[in-house]
Amino acid sequence: KADVGAEAFPNVERSAVDVAAAMISTARAARQGRLVVTAEELLRRTQLRSNFGAVSRAHPVDRELEVLRPSAVREIVDAATEISTLGGHLVLAGPPGQGKSWICQQVLDAMSEDGWLTAEHYCYLGDADGERNERVLLETVFGSLVGRLGTVDSSIIADQRPRFAADEEALEGCLRRSLARNPDRGVALVIDGIDHITRVRARMGDRFDPSKTLVEALAALDLPTGVVVIILSQPGTHLQPLDGVGAGTIGVAGLSKSELELLSARFNILPGSERQLRARRPLLEDAEGIARFVEALERRSSGNALYATYLCRETLRNAETMVDPADTVRNLPQFDGTLKNYYDHLYNSL
Repeated sequence: KADVGAEAFPNVERSAVDVAAAMISTARAARQGRLVVTAEELLRRTQLRSNFGAVSRAHPVDRELEVLRPSAVREIVDAATEISTLGGHLVLAGPPGQGKSWICQQVLDAMSEDGWLTAEHYCYLGDADGERNERVLLETVFGSLVGRLGTVDSSIIADQRPRFAADEEALEGCLRRSLARNPDRGVALVIDGIDHITRVRARMGDRFDPSKTLVEALAALDLPTGVVVIILSQPGTHLQPLDGVGAGTIGVAGLSKSELELLSARFNILPGSERQLRARRPLLEDAEGIARFVEALERRSSGNALYATYLCRETLRNAETMVDPADTVRNLPQFDGTLKNYYDHLYNSL
């Protein structure tokens, strides 16, 4: 139990007695020459999960639409580097659809290129995700982070005890072993979409806030020098536990005018994209029409990445009948900080 991790997440349903009996049976069969013991065979016979309960690795970013934001990413990486000198937390906050997941993936890529050991967990990929309910569990978040670290550097989980258990203590042990083996390599743990947890797990009339519970657990981690935990979330009271541990905060800015132009080019509304969605001429090519469209897009979206994406899709949907694409954008609701105006517009137009 103490060595293997039976009766602990993710093997909480495997009793220590049953696991011990399976190991004894396997040893007896090996002595009798009926099988060759391998790690895979032992795990199969004991029915133990060795992936620490990690969910499948995936991210919600559509690479065809993603707009690279190198200056914003560098600001975040620099802030994370400074915080890691003492070990600490960094919150990246922004309203819904602000492009936090875009930034998340780009920060991970940049830090990996800079030599950091990184591990990520996305709490939400969409309602169609088959692991939607598992992703928001506290145990799964820690298990996924341990699993990701072990995938990149198996040496930091080799001496872990219990071997297959995953919790806060296991994660802290991985961090200490990584820094002991490679003190010059920083470690970044990135958790995106914490605000989604309560929405997925919320029950009518329940005062329990699962998002805050996870934040409390993250705030309580004993982070050694060289480690930073980066949390991406919408603002809210669930983030308050991080105030008590001196977490840094960066507001995720909306897309700039030039970044909105790049997004429009991804949709082939404007020319100049290297990754256009359709192999055809762009919808707009004249300088005056382009300027009017970008101005309307900037005003209506306020730089919100998701809403700007919706506006581009609406523009293409009406491309056959519109006179001026800019008018299509102007006739749609203004971004209100929550996307409620747009969803009401869609509902009322059905």
